[in-house]
Amino acid sequence: MNNWQQVNLNLIAKAIGEMVFEETISVSENNSLFSFTNSNGVSYSFQGQKSLWNWIKVNPNSITRNGSSLVEASIFFIDTQEYTKMSDITLAQFIEEMRSTLYADLKLLQGPSVQEFIELNYLETQQSLNGHPKILMNKGRIGWNTSDWRKYAPENKELFTLKLIAIRTNLLKGVLPKQKHYESLTSSEHLESIQMQIDLSLFTLMPIHPWQWENVILYHFQKEIHEGNLIDLGETKNHFSPQVSLRTLNSVFPEAPFEIKLPLSILNTSCIRGIPAKTIELGPLISKSLTTLIAQDTFLQNKVDILNEEAGVTYIPEDLAQIPGAPYRFHEYLGAIWRESADSKINSHQQIILTANLLYQDSNGASAASAYIEKSGLSAKEWLVSYTQVVIIPLLHLQQQHGIGLVSHGQNIMLVMENYRPQKLVLKDFQGDFRLSDKAPQKTIELFNQSYHQITKLKPEHLIHDLYTAHFVTLLRYIGMNLSIENVISEKEFYTTISQEISSYENSHNIGISLLKQHFEKILVNSVRFKIGYGDSAERPLPLLGQQILNPLSPVNL
Repeated sequence: MNNWQQVNLNLIAKAIGEMVFEETISVSENNSLFSFTNSNGVSYSFQGQKSLWNWIKVNPNSITRNGSSLVEASIFFIDTQEYTKMSDITLAQFIEEMRSTLYADLKLLQGPSVQEFIELNYLETQQSLNGHPKILMNKGRIGWNTSDWRKYAPENKELFTLKLIAIRTNLLKGVLPKQKHYESLTSSEHLESIQMQIDLSLFTLMPIHPWQWENVILYHFQKEIHEGNLIDLGETKNHFSPQVSLRTLNSVFPEAPFEIKLPLSILNTSCIRGIPAKTIELGPLISKSLTTLIAQDTFLQNKVDILNEEAGVTYIPEDLAQIPGAPYRFHEYLGAIWRESADSKINSHQQIILTANLLYQDSNGASAASAYIEKSGLSAKEWLVSYTQVVIIPLLHLQQQHGIGLVSHGQNIMLVMENYRPQKLVLKDFQGDFRLSDKAPQKTIELFNQSYHQITKLKPEHLIHDLYTAHFVTLLRYIGMNLSIENVISEKEFYTTISQEISSYENSHNIGISLLKQHFEKILVNSVRFKIGYGDSAERPLPLLGQQILNPLSPVNL
């Protein structure tokens, strides 16, 4: 089998599993062989492992179409159009996004072994990850051509400079950068040279992603450029490389204590990857309040840290700002966030990883989760107890005791490891992924007084999904299955172990909604794309609801 056939089968396997989970298709089972047949008589058969989540981990190399193992992903989505109910226009655009995803998948197919992967540094591991585990077209990057992909995609591990501009400060909103943030972009000699040209009491230095500069800023900011309110200063002296999220960049030549997050107006996964002006302004304020809250809570002290967002500025052109119902991308073109680097949170004996790293599987099907467990010297159950105490319980505590919801998917939640064992939780991304309960305690409201009225509020029964859906459905669902297939720990024991630790916490604290209740609402994400297509909208797309999940954490269901 060639690599092209393999990435097609891998994508079809993922699609079948997620479409079963989201109730888009139903399958028949006969002695571990699953199948479905569309109304035109086209039949798909495959082997797989059924999960406690009513999801199937499909063996890609077992998939056949009408008995043939030569199966194309585009034909699969055409065959299943009657189930997804995509219009012809949406389906064609979906296949366009699929082709970009497969193009990147070919590069990622021969990644490091898991033994090699767990020894890589924070940035290197991210550049080997496969992207969003749940969204089917997770590397669509619509707006890029192949040249852009080679230069800016994380899997290519390229270094590049950023565009450096000076913009008149009175145009900006947010928390202004200080000289130390400028020094994360350029050399002291270059900064001195800039200060001789530009009055930095009137202007602020900002980086811009080079793709964004060429494809967006030069078109939409001509007025500011010609009036001298936005000045091109050439390129940064520092070189950067992208994290898996595309927009967040690490300075690697030389290293810097800050990461830079920049708008990138391409469609990737669920939305255009700009950064909303509101959230750029909120990040530094939330960081400050959350740091205070953690310091005051003895349960969280020395267990939880954050990547502070120290500065964040944004500008919306005056004309576009007067069109509040414009597509959201028009309001997210220009901005920058400086946040602490992950490496600044560890010592020489520690590693820091995205929890998404635990999803990594090499070409032999071995998982990074199993490699970390083996290298730790702990049993699988002992390691999982440690993970639950370090990651899950503090997230639960923040929600239950403080009314704070962090969308805790694998890219937002970081884990400090020592001897490959979980040691500390580190949180990041306090823009749209930080919410508060509309019944948050008064102390939380007071701590977040500067930003409280601008932070999204959710009912407690909705906020719980920032933990349940984001961390369990979108991360642990896959990790538990991988470990079960590798015979490291059964899926049932995986959730029983976590459930017991949660039960111990809930029994000793006042809680609202239990993570152990028998049923939870199912949040659908791929079905949203099937339904809404690819047209512009004034707001980011919202998920849909499916049938209730029989909660694998509930003792009643185990």
